[in-house]
Amino acid sequence: MGNPENTLRSASKRKVIVAGAGGNIGSHVVPLIARQGGVGLIILADPDIYEAKNAVSQNIAACDVGRPKATVQAQRLRQICPTLGVVAVDDRIETLPLGWFQDAVVLGCLDSRRSRRYLNEAVFKLRSLALIDAGVDAAGLQARVSVYLPGLELPCMECAWHDADYDAIEQQYRCGGANAPAAATNAPAALGALAASLQAIECGKVLAGVDRGELLRGELFIDARHHRQIVSTFRRNPACRLDHSPWQVERLDRSAEALRLGDALALGGGTACANGAPALRAGSGLFVRRLACPGCGRRSEPLLALEGRVRGVDTTCRACRLRMRAGAFDVADWLEEGELGEQERARSLASLGFRHGDVFVVRRAGEERHYEIAGFDSGE
Repeated sequence: MGNPENTLRSASKRKVIVAGAGGNIGSHVVPLIARQGGVGLIILADPDIYEAKNAVSQNIAACDVGRPKATVQAQRLRQICPTLGVVAVDDRIETLPLGWFQDAVVLGCLDSRRSRRYLNEAVFKLRSLALIDAGVDAAGLQARVSVYLPGLELPCMECAWHDADYDAIEQQYRCGGANAPAAATNAPAALGALAASLQAIECGKVLAGVDRGELLRGELFIDARHHRQIVSTFRRNPACRLDHSPWQVERLDRSAEALRLGDALALGGGTACANGAPALRAGSGLFVRRLACPGCGRRSEPLLALEGRVRGVDTTCRACRLRMRAGAFDVADWLEEGELGEQERARSLASLGFRHGDVFVVRRAGEERHYEIAGFDSGE
């Protein structure tokens, strides 16, 4: 994974992030965005590979089967517009450095409620230009597009959620094997293309700088079975579970390779927090202290790394050949300075898995400050 900001600066155009780049909606919206003006960089994130069954509903060719969805769509973008900056991430949207969300138009083409909630928070906390979420209902031949504009008094996705919506979020169990994937929509290609077209049109408005008062700022719902169209306006819910206040992110002039953990903990100055030590947290994700095999229980040597970015350690069990994972007691959200050894404090943030654009939080005296890492990502 490289540094997308270089491409964006040279192009002097807007950045678009597509979450779920290869699905029923994403595979249709990607080429539409590439053909719009005002786009300098498109970042695609999708963890899946194409299967033969996807050819029925998704905009792909037979030769794409067996290949990563984001990679396929990135290649396609370069064929449509060779001068367009493209970054493909063959992983979940949650793995993108949070700094990349700043000043971006974000398109949500996701089945997972958990991932959609994450996207909503990232957009509001990082001051993205807009979140344009799309979805389909195959049984009712229904398509929708929803537009959210980040702001303290503006509605977010969660403003309309109730307890039942939170109860429906996919659960994650560290000790129970792999998490169940979101159910397939089984929507026809035409319905996915309809939702994608609506999404691309709204994206084009934002890219063109249309006045906020003229944007959708709500939901456009099309019932294709009964030829009905409904436009709804969202309202800010004062009881929303998401704090709409954006993070005040300070961009550092040091790369992850140059910044030591101890130096990062010292950022902000001031006095130590109440328990006697400052602490550091990744903007998203947890820190892993040890891995274990879900089959035989074999445990790795002690380590310290961001979850999903463990480097220099064999994460495959030698006995079972299963991928080792961190258990509930082997992860931490905060690194307390008082609990770190001298060698750990001397490690670079890159050795922990941090990279260009990642955001981390330093807590001192009860105050939290946010920092974005500059520099180049090695892509390793």
